[in-house]
Amino acid sequence: MRLPILRVSALLIAVCSLVVAPSISSASPEYAGVVTYHSPFPPAAVPGLSVPIHVEVRNTGTASWPIDGFIKIGTASPRNHNSVFCDPDWESCSRPSRIRLNKDGPLATHVGPGEVAVFRFTFSIPSDMKPLGPVVERFELVAELPTGELWFCCIFGSSRKPGGSAVVS
Repeated sequence: MRLPILRVSALLIAVCSLVVAPSISSASPEYAGVVTYHSPFPPAAVPGLSVPIHVEVRNTGTASWPIDGFIKIGTASPRNHNSVFCDPDWESCSRPSRIRLNKDGPLATHVGPGEVAVFRFTFSIPSDMKPLGPVVERFELVAELPTGELWFCCIFGSSRKPGGSAVVS
């Protein structure tokens, strides 16, 4: 039996935008970032394939981001939903990754302004994925602060079109 092939490609939004929670003032852009690199998605994938994802984001804000701390990649559209592409290495099905290291200082405990944060996670295509209509997936950076969640910096989105092809755009 032949498995349907899912077309997978990626385009990361290169410039990130700040989305401010009501409890945080927009006058000071503490949390902002720009995607500087993302690992490529394979040109074709079959259901059940797990793809390692590597994303680098330059901290363009004024706050330092702690390694393995409160800056995470979160599911969006709607925010905090459980992703169909969730992998066991995710913190939860709405949080694929938190900062793994500072590219500019691999032994550093924070990613300071101007430095680059590295995120890693696995994007898993469900083995039972069937053409059930469009499925859209979006990921953004989120700062989980004591005052609430601050969403900023769009990462990427994916959609699965009827007929079995998955396109990340």
